[in-house]
Amino acid sequence: MYTLLPLKVGECHTEEGPKMFFVRDFDKVYSTYFYFWYIEGGNTRILLDTGFDLADSKGFMPTMIQQPGWTPAERLMQIGVDPRSIEHIIVSHMHFDHLSNAVDLFPNARLYMQKREYETALYPPHPWFTAAYAPGMIERLTGDLRKRLEIIDGDMEILPDLKLMLVGGHTPGLQAVILPTKLSQRTCLTSDICFFYQHIEEDWPIGFFCNLAEVFQAMARFRREADVIVPQHDARVEK
Repeated sequence: MYTLLPLKVGECHTEEGPKMFFVRDFDKVYSTYFYFWYIEGGNTRILLDTGFDLADSKGFMPTMIQQPGWTPAERLMQIGVDPRSIEHIIVSHMHFDHLSNAVDLFPNARLYMQKREYETALYPPHPWFTAAYAPGMIERLTGDLRKRLEIIDGDMEILPDLKLMLVGGHTPGLQAVILPTKLSQRTCLTSDICFFYQHIEEDWPIGFFCNLAEVFQAMARFRREADVIVPQHDARVEK
């Protein structure tokens, strides 16, 4: 059984409807809430993603809000966790709000990334694929971070009962996580396959993707393999 805590690092209140929901809500604007996840179990401390500082968001989301006390370092301090005690970081994908230069807070952590995500970063089929990365992150993958990277190729159980699921869709190598928590024995953290609970409830895809078919396939897989499905950018994850 793992303890699971969402740690909010940002909010954005200017998200256009078609980015949130594919080909609909053209006249709506949505609020999104940005989290990284602290996971603890078996005396092991894990993160899903790194969170980010505001500087890493400005090139892609200039209307991002990060209040005092919301940085990754401050969030971990608030729950009594020393960043240096983090042993594992699951990188769901490479966008700035998931892997940022906040990774430097965690010098003792192993980073887990899918091979498809790593190769897309190094050899993108179009500049669009890397436009939402944190500054300098591509160079760091083959530089100072390389010795800490564990490249995963497909599904893998990296810790007891904690499984990484390669699903793609939003990015070529996005990975979700399934693990036992107090919510259920099969709790799924979807990362950006689902921004909101609405995506699962209505079987409606996000509007920001690289492969629409994989988004639908991922949501179907979550329904088959998980009892509780937790999206990435919904304020209700804190309740």
